[in-house]
Amino acid sequence: FQEKSDKRENRNKLNRGERQSLQLEAEKIANIEFTEELEIEFANVYAKAQSVALKITNIQRCLETVEIDVGGRKVPLMQAAQIVKVSPLELQIVPNQSAFSSAILQRLMRFDSTMTAQKDQNKIKVTLQRITTQRRDKAAADIKTIASDFANKLKNVRTRYVKLLSGVGADDDFTQQMTIVIDGTLKDFIEAKTLEFEELVGNVTSTGIDESDESLAS
Repeated sequence: FQEKSDKRENRNKLNRGERQSLQLEAEKIANIEFTEELEIEFANVYAKAQSVALKITNIQRCLETVEIDVGGRKVPLMQAAQIVKVSPLELQIVPNQSAFSSAILQRLMRFDSTMTAQKDQNKIKVTLQRITTQRRDKAAADIKTIASDFANKLKNVRTRYVKLLSGVGADDDFTQQMTIVIDGTLKDFIEAKTLEFEELVGNVTSTGIDESDESLAS
């Protein structure tokens, strides 16, 4: 009898240990890996939305981060050239090496259809269009679309992680608890990041009188 009792106790300990291991894995997925995935997704999408905003609020800063393919590697424009603001509607870009000129010019021509870039001796002249209410509204609408698409994409991330959670093999009640954790995390995350997108929209639509509207203000 004692031998059977000892075997049963050892088996129960093993089962408890296995359950704890599965629960720890499920907790890691719900509390750490899911959140990390959300942050990675946001970083990529927010960079795109921020670029849209900077084209309106600070085109020079926006251009500084544009990646240029030079020497077989991609570097930010600010590492390949100097950017000088000549006037509100003109920038001058001076490549650090003359060999960079072609790559910079081609990238700028693809970057934004509202500006023109042309070579001027050893420099590149960038002519900007005036900021108008119409352009601000268009940028704001684009940011809102990016935010909406992002929220929908996160629902797919949620589906993927719930499936991953189910595959761990933890008991149903614990898996359901961790699913609730994932849903709560997603809700809070979307609410917080929506505010950040709304802040970008606010920056785009409230940065002063448009140059093309100055005559209306006078």
